Amino acid sequence: MHKTHSSAISTRGWYTATSSGQDDKNDLVLLHTEMPNLSVASFRFEPQIGEEVATYGFPYFGILSSNGIFTPGGYINALSMGDDTRFLQTSTPIQPGNSGGPLLDMSGRVVGVVVSQLNAITMMQKHGSVPQNVNFAIQTPIVVNFLREKGARPNLEASSAGIQNLPKLDIAKMAMKFTVQVYCQGVSPKTAE
Repeated sequence: MHKTHSSAISTRGWYTATSSGQDDKNDLVLLHTEMPNLSVASFRFEPQIGEEVATYGFPYFGILSSNGIFTPGGYINALSMGDDTRFLQTSTPIQPGNSGGPLLDMSGRVVGVVVSQLNAITMMQKHGSVPQNVNFAIQTPIVVNFLREKGARPNLEASSAGIQNLPKLDIAKMAMKFTVQVYCQGVSPKTAE
């Protein structure tokens, strides 16, 4: 994403967003707005294989809901993508529009930032099968390091000790308060992804 022409929208209206920094390798960007925040995300390190997770985002905006969509019922399947430990692999369904959204544990803390899904067409052509629910998120330490480097102070919960499983309704309400949809204007769709 480039430094101009981004907008964040929430139930409180439209706000102009400017880039405070980006990390192309990890598909992260820090945006600054004058939007009043209702809540701040809390990040947690050390997710575990088999841990239940959920996403919140804006998949297929205009086709599905015009509001955010909460998707529970997935799990952390691996703590890497191949040998790349920047990623978590999750079975939580994601679609275009979930990218940049939180991967949440069952206490509402962010354990990753959604970045991609395994390309079904490529897998079908190369391996003869269609993958199901093979999706990826950037791990929290990468995100937190990026935020700190850009001058932000993330809210941290360093370990999984004392995870309080909340009702999914409560987790969805938490995510709605700190997740907004971002529109990019004036750049090509490929760049905006």
